[in-house]
Amino acid sequence: MDIYEAAVQELEAIEAQIKPLLARREELRQFVELGRKLFVQGSYAVSTDVGQGVQIEALGSVADAAPRRVRRSTSTKDQIIRCAQQAIATAGPRKTADIIALLEADGVEIGGSDKTLTVSSVLSRAKDIFKSDRAAGGWTLVSPHKEETPQGAPTPAGS
Repeated sequence: MDIYEAAVQELEAIEAQIKPLLARREELRQFVELGRKLFVQGSYAVSTDVGQGVQIEALGSVADAAPRRVRRSTSTKDQIIRCAQQAIATAGPRKTADIIALLEADGVEIGGSDKTLTVSSVLSRAKDIFKSDRAAGGWTLVSPHKEETPQGAPTPAGS
């Protein structure tokens, strides 16, 4: 056996190992993408709006699936807030780009010439729900249990 034949055999052995790994990688990619799409849609299906159930279709390949437009009676602003709230509550701080990707995967049309600016504007105006925290890595939820001391009220010493 010469050196080239040995190299060819080694390449064939490597190819035999790579093919199943590539197939598994694609399966996992599809699983993750589909899970993200279904999870976001599931959060809308559980909403308190009557008659707003979402039909989830079985998808052959997530990469080939076109975004589905789902009609809702809620405004785009409400959809942005609801989606961001759900995503942050389950996965922690999220960047604006991540929230946009979730919204678009759910078929929400974001108006304006700059989607990032539009979504950031909606979230920043909902100060009772969201705060931007660069140190944490993006948008976070405001703690609902935070009690503010009214101005002029006595406070405990040494706090």
